[in-house]
Amino acid sequence: MLDGLLLNRCASHAQAFNRSVARYAGDGLDRYMLQVFLSGEVDVARGDARVQAGQGALICFDLAETLNSFNTEFDLLNVFIPRRRLSGLLKNPDSLHGLALDAESGTGRLLADYIVSLYRSGPGLSAVEETVAAGVLIQLAANAFNGVTLPETGPPDWADHALVLKARTVMRDFLDDPALGPDLIAGHMGISRARLYRAFNGIGGVHAIIREMRLRRCFADLSSPAHAGLTIAGIAHRWGFADPSHFARAFRARFGMTPGEARQRENLTRLGASGPDGLDRTYEAWIAAMG
Repeated sequence: MLDGLLLNRCASHAQAFNRSVARYAGDGLDRYMLQVFLSGEVDVARGDARVQAGQGALICFDLAETLNSFNTEFDLLNVFIPRRRLSGLLKNPDSLHGLALDAESGTGRLLADYIVSLYRSGPGLSAVEETVAAGVLIQLAANAFNGVTLPETGPPDWADHALVLKARTVMRDFLDDPALGPDLIAGHMGISRARLYRAFNGIGGVHAIIREMRLRRCFADLSSPAHAGLTIAGIAHRWGFADPSHFARAFRARFGMTPGEARQRENLTRLGASGPDGLDRTYEAWIAAMG
């Protein structure tokens, strides 16, 4: 963890990856994922085109988009950056999915080298140095992607997919508004409540997604040193939970710990250790809890 970013190394045999709109709507991992390939190759569907990249490549994935890719046996570095930390610096914040940079020259090389260097030296950084290093990484990423000429093709034009993504943007923008609900979202999108409900049918429903987003935002604030001066009740109220007791029960049911325990950094490794399907969800939960 690096001041709200997540940097790790992942190696595996060949893998196919598929991330559907239902998966995104359910897990809400609204992040950019940058990958530097130390070895291996990736083949990614990007709209009607395909992107292929190999050893030394630097490629971006937008986790708010669907993903269909195949990796040969690989060893790579991942950087997860919350959308709100990077999107405001980008010329085309919604057009980076599957975009590969030239990591052999220019700003692409600078960014790739910095990620590798940061992975090696990150564990020895102080809290102040982590903040500076994360800021440099975000700025380098913005400079690198802003210098890329985007391909003509875009993501698939799926009606429900587009509605879900747009609705989640409205949810994110109004997450601290007590009035956030289907009426507000449908009004901002210019659609009926019924159309909104249909788009979320089968992926949890509008209210469940709002609740999940608010719980995750509460977790991020509770586990962040930057919000250590705020009370638990104040954080809960800030993100739409008027009843502290109800919030505490919902938080424990979702994360397996009390809000007070979430304020203790040593408890974070327990987060999401096992999901209802019996799978280890620790990695997913760490990404979800990023600032």
